[in-house]
Amino acid sequence: MSRQARFTRICRHLGHSGSALTLLAALHVAAAAPILAADACRRDAMIVFDASGSMHIRDMEGRTRIDVAREAMIEVMPNITDARRTGLIVYGPGGPCNVALKLQPSPDAAAAIIGEMMHTRPAGGTPLGLGVKRAAEVLDGSGLVVLVTDGEENCGVDPCQLGRELRAKAPGITVHVIGVRMGPAAQVRASCLAAETGGTYTPAGSYEELKHAMTEAMTCPKLSRLDEWRSRLALIRPAPSP
Repeated sequence: MSRQARFTRICRHLGHSGSALTLLAALHVAAAAPILAADACRRDAMIVFDASGSMHIRDMEGRTRIDVAREAMIEVMPNITDARRTGLIVYGPGGPCNVALKLQPSPDAAAAIIGEMMHTRPAGGTPLGLGVKRAAEVLDGSGLVVLVTDGEENCGVDPCQLGRELRAKAPGITVHVIGVRMGPAAQVRASCLAAETGGTYTPAGSYEELKHAMTEAMTCPKLSRLDEWRSRLALIRPAPSP
């Protein structure tokens, strides 16, 4: 039976009360939400990773920032790459404003991404804007960009302006930013980049926070609003006839 037929049948069963029809209409619309959410969950993703010299700083529970980031990657990447093709860009090493494409979006990319991270040695500056631009190009204007950074852009790109440009020219790109012990000024600019593209900014000052932020940015909730509407519908269903 089609969704429309089920909708009509339930309407007849419940009668034509305003509350019933309102909730049923919402349920009918919400039924499409898991399909849309699933499509979003399968979009290709690019991780843009900050491997600038400051990632060598030892201020995260007695460990360097990059060591904590590696450990978080090892923990979360297998689950993330099971659901979507994922690629990797690393910036910093190789020159003051160097951006390197390490991996195109690929299925089951956890091992390749973790391998690149284990061999990366922090150096250079923070061209986060160039890194995000390159990721958007690799994704051909549609997909998810997750920027993991600990510093402020210092290679001539205004993150907020970049966000506005992506919103205008590549509306299919969403940028989530995870700020690893970032200062206040850098947080403001990174937050603007994320907000302009419909993404989020999440601060991370520990291993647990970084792991949680990466999981939230790149995985999908298991439940949808459909479950909520089903619960509400149960409350108004007529009692059985005696």
